[in-house]
Amino acid sequence: MSTPLTIPALLHRSADQFGSATYLVSTNGAATDRLTYRQAEQVSADAARQLLAIGVGKGTRVGVFFSNGTDWIVWWLAASRIGAVVVPLSTMYRPAELAKVLRLADITVLVSGARVLDSEVPEMLEAALPELADQSAGRLRLVAAPFLRTIVLTEPTDRTWASTPGDPDDVPAALDYSLPEFDLRLAFEPVDFIQVNAEVNRALVSRAVQWLDAGPTDRVLDLFCGLGNFTLALARRAGTVVGVEGDAGLIARARGNAGRNGIANAAFHVGNLAAEDLALERWWAGGFTHVLLDPPRVGARDVLAPVAQLAPKRIVYVSCHPGTLARDLGILVHEHGYGLVAAGVLDMFPHTTHVESMAVLEPIHDTCRP
Repeated sequence: MSTPLTIPALLHRSADQFGSATYLVSTNGAATDRLTYRQAEQVSADAARQLLAIGVGKGTRVGVFFSNGTDWIVWWLAASRIGAVVVPLSTMYRPAELAKVLRLADITVLVSGARVLDSEVPEMLEAALPELADQSAGRLRLVAAPFLRTIVLTEPTDRTWASTPGDPDDVPAALDYSLPEFDLRLAFEPVDFIQVNAEVNRALVSRAVQWLDAGPTDRVLDLFCGLGNFTLALARRAGTVVGVEGDAGLIARARGNAGRNGIANAAFHVGNLAAEDLALERWWAGGFTHVLLDPPRVGARDVLAPVAQLAPKRIVYVSCHPGTLARDLGILVHEHGYGLVAAGVLDMFPHTTHVESMAVLEPIHDTCRP
């Protein structure tokens, strides 16, 4: 099964698969640097946390100014895995050229070593940006490079305008949010999908668990489960919960969240939910009494028929698109013998046209009951 082409997912899979095998070899004169796949994942994760600590996030333009070697690769991976836009800078630039690129590329953070080729980077930057002399680290305000706020030098320096990487152990290992009603704290990475309105998300999860009404003897299937937002809350009430999601990175986070919260009755699987043979998947075996659907905006049409074949006694459908929700409810009602018994709307994004909708369905024909 294919892995989504995201940097964190590919790094995680490669580290698991190849471990101590050589990922990169770099020579610099008589010196040789090597990174294994596992080291590449760990070192780039440390660097990514350091970038997060200085405010880098999705879409931030990060200039990378290194000679070819392990440093260039590590910082490229670090910025890429948090969704930043990497701007490689040529080591052949003269100061005037460097100043021009910093300005035109709208670079916000510049990361560099102490030397590139035969040039001292601090001296080169001061020649390119004379205003640096009066600046403080992390608070740059430069007419010549108006977007540039931080310059990170990866080696010790006495320049007051330069920041240096901190100890990665001093940087939070992950972002997280809580669901106090279920005694849960869920970790996520900056480019993961989460519900950004924490207060409404708590109400959403609480209502979904209430409406699904699964008990200690029930088996729940959570499709499009993400990093476990509903799955782990349901696991506090139900006997067994199985979460399925197409993004391997999110499934890795979901499994980690289950472990950190001491939940042993939830299982997570990577699955292609557009496949025609879902019933053949290993995780499908055993049947389910309840189903929760939380699809993306395109809806859950591909899974409706196999879900109906499971004949769950209750389905809760959470939707971010009323149009695809209406379409899918119509299919479940008119083609699969389910009836709509409750519905509601949560204002996830106030002052916008976007809402989160919920619906509860139960079988209305005896032939649909388990």
